[in-house]
Amino acid sequence: MQITKKIGIKVRRLRQIKSMSQVELSAKAGISTNTLSLIESGKGNPNKTTLKCLADALGVKLEDLQ
Repeated sequence: MQITKKIGIKVRRLRQIKSMSQVELSAKAGISTNTLSLIESGKGNPNKTTLKCLADALGVKLEDLQ
């Protein structure tokens, strides 16, 4: 499985565990909803800065997304 797909699955799972919508998470992370959707579907290729913003918004370590 591609790393981008694995990251997307982890982000979606953590978002759902935290009972957050894509709109809520994207706003908290400072990224667009479209970008988050692409990441969760494995079609986006997030850089380290974006992953760090997502990790912070989800309350996890960056390593937890990789």
